[in-house]
Order: sequence, then structure tokens, then C-alpha cells
Amino acid sequence: GPNHDALAAWLRSFDPTRPTHYEGAVRPEYGQMPYTLESLQRGRAATDIICPMYPPIDILENWATTTNDDRPFIMCEYSHAMGNSNGSLAEYWAVIEKYPGLQGGFIWDWVDQARVATNDRGEEYWAYGGDFGDSPSDLDFINNGLVFADRSPKPVLAEVARLFQPFKVESTHPLTGKVTVTSRMNFRPADGIELSWEIMADGQSLLCGSLPLPAIAPGASCEMDLSFAWTADQRMRILAGESVLNLEFRLREATAWAEAGHRLGWEQLVLNPLQASLTGGLADGLPVRGMGTGMGTGKPPLPASPHDWSLGFNDDGFLASLQTKRQEILAAPLVMNLWRAPTENDGLKNFIGLRDMPEFVFYVENKVMFEWLDHGLDELRFSLEQREGDVPRADQPAACLQLSHRVTSRTGHQCGFFHQTWSTGLRGPRASFIFDLDPALPELPRVGLACALVPGYEQVSWYGLGPEEGYADRK
Repeated sequence: GPNHDALAAWLRSFDPTRPTHYEGAVRPEYGQMPYTLESLQRGRAATDIICPMYPPIDILENWATTTNDDRPFIMCEYSHAMGNSNGSLAEYWAVIEKYPGLQGGFIWDWVDQARVATNDRGEEYWAYGGDFGDSPSDLDFINNGLVFADRSPKPVLAEVARLFQPFKVESTHPLTGKVTVTSRMNFRPADGIELSWEIMADGQSLLCGSLPLPAIAPGASCEMDLSFAWTADQRMRILAGESVLNLEFRLREATAWAEAGHRLGWEQLVLNPLQASLTGGLADGLPVRGMGTGMGTGKPPLPASPHDWSLGFNDDGFLASLQTKRQEILAAPLVMNLWRAPTENDGLKNFIGLRDMPEFVFYVENKVMFEWLDHGLDELRFSLEQREGDVPRADQPAACLQLSHRVTSRTGHQCGFFHQTWSTGLRGPRASFIFDLDPALPELPRVGLACALVPGYEQVSWYGLGPEEGYADRK
């Protein structure tokens, strides 16, 4: 309104060196309604920046491709770092880097606001809102940093570092060793940096090397030849499996802000993609800690015979026993699952008992966790509708068992049907699952299977994305 315009005018006259920023000026005229292309053009008298808060990604692209507004587009907030969060950062930055008028935004925020406290047993814990006799309180809604209160990193920090790194690497044919390195720096040349590289095939290192990075000018690119010295055997191994070229950029010398060897960025280029489908089975062995399988020693697990396994199904129609080499693997049946632990952005768990209080509506509205709980997705009920065939056995390869369940939730909502087909494969039992879900269900936290394993399977290793934790929208 006119008061904001007058205040902004005084600020500009008092200090013309600083831009003004007011997010409310680019909202629709009344209230906190969603942004529109029209509202983003409002408020020129009050704000020098187009500064929306948590806008949908599509409005960024629509703005960049239609506007003639010359103000920079900088999101005052766009990603909330509470708990295990910050999904869709990569999607935001794909659009931001595509259009020069989009300058980025601010993640809320850097560090959890918590303090070390000690309970009656002398144990230390992170204390936050409400732990100091303060009421009313935002409870844990202040713990929304990219790092924990002691500055140790949360999983998302690796994603942020990857997206914000100062270098980009491209190659039309990386097997030749020729790559193009682009500096994303704006002001200084890329000097004092070492580029190291490593070729890996199916997770095993084959070849490595390093060379100094030229002093690439800000925003410029440089063609580099890594000069691979192949052997015939290495070439065959690269072409036989999945192989990648890993590159890392590290400081050659210590600076005022980081030690020598600090990693500035990395890239991974695929040399040969994975061609084979997943073919493992019980015949490949299951390593169990403390059972002589070599876990933790670098030795492969003891293989099981393709014929040395057995399945057992309970009266409810679920796999309740899975044995190999007469060792039981399951501690609880394998069942359909629609649940996962909610993240803090799914819903604030400390606010569950406050959701009906008007003053806390802001904290619970549009949070999917409450919809999941209202639908009872945390606990499913199964009714066996059909069971046909025989339980597969290693000595009866033609046996096949089909099971169908009607699925309801803890609160009585219809969830649909769950169909299982169990048979015998070349390397052990095989199963296929069909989730015929009710279309009236809300956005689902997960669709999959759940079981419990016997002691000895506490540690998991895998070949794939990592080592940091990931999500479907943060990988």
C-alpha cells in the first residue's frame, strides 16, 4: 500500500546504495494468496526485487519466458531445511540456471536453533522451544538448518554442495578422456585447483590420475585431455560392465577458509551404462554377521545352492518363512506397506496434539502427514480373498502360488487389493506383486513391502547411489 511505498522511497533517498526487498508487494493485493504472473509484477514502488516465498517451480519458468520486468528474481525463501528435507533442489536449479533473469534464492536456513541441555540422568540432548518453560512456543519448528546445532552436516548438505559447486564438466565422448570444464565463478579465475580423476568398473578402481586445472576465467570453459593410458584388459573390463569416470576438484594449497585438499566439486560421467538386468537370487548367498560368511573381511559370502531354500506361508497368506542353508531369514512376514517415517516437512510431529487449536492452524494445514494418519495408512488390515496353487519348492519348479488380499486401513478406509504370485526361478524363488490401489487414497508416503529380518542383518551394503542418504527428489 501507500505506506510501504512511502517508506521504500525514504529508504532509497536515505541510502541509495542498497536495494529494497519486500515480499508482500508481489503477492495478490489482499492476504497470502498464491502468486500469479500478474501479482509478481506488482509493487515496483516498494521492492526492487521480485522476491516470492516458496513459489512453485513452474511459475519461475513461466515468469522467465513471458516477463519484460527488469527486476531480478530472487526467492526470499524456497526450500525448508527442517529434518530430512530439501527435496526438489535440483529441479529448482535446473530452471534457475536455464534463464539469466532467475538469480536463485535463500534456503531456510543454515543451522538448527538448539542448545545442549542435560536431563535428570545426566544425559545431554538438544533443547529447543518449550524446553525452557516458554509458552507459547514454536517447539521444534526452529530446528530447520542445513546443519545440526553443533554444525555437523545433515544429509542434504551434500546435495546443496553438489548443486552450488563452482565447476561443470561435460563430454560428448568421455571414453576418449576429453572433457570440457566450465567455471561457474563470477569474479575470480579458477587457479590453485587440482583436477583428479578415477575410472571405475562395477565399483572397482581401474585407472586414476590428476593434473592442475588451468586458470579458467569466470564463466569461461576449457577443453582438457585426461590422457588415459589404457591396457587391453582394462578396456575389456570397462566395456563388459557398468563403468564411470569420476572427477574431483580440490584446493592445491590451504586458504583462509579451507585446508589444502578441500573438495570444491565433483562430477561423474558414464563410460558404459549398466546393460544387464538384476539376476541375483538366494544362490548368490546372503552374508550374515557372525555366521562365518566373511562380512567385514572383504571375503564374498558363502554361496547357497540354487536348490537349498524353502518358503513358508502363514494362514493369513503372507510369506512367513524364508530359509537358505536351513538358516531362517525372516523374523516377521513380508506384507504390503504404504507407510514410511514422516519427515518434518510432511508434518510436525510435536504439533499432533495441537492440530485442533485455531492458533496452530498455520503449522498443520496442508501437511500430508495428518492426512496419512487420518486415513490410517500407518497400519493396514488384510483379508485373504483368494489362494490358488502350491507353495513353490526347489524340487518342484512348476509349482506356483497366487494370493489376493483386500486391503483396508486402521481407520477403515478402503486401500484396494494386493496380489502376489510366487514361483521358482533358476537361482531361487521368484515373486511378483501387484498393488491395485483405491484411487480415492491421498498422496501416498510409500508403496512397497515390509518385513523384519532375524538378528545378523543390521548392516547393509549396496552398489548404487550414495553414500549419503537420498530420497526420490534428492539424489
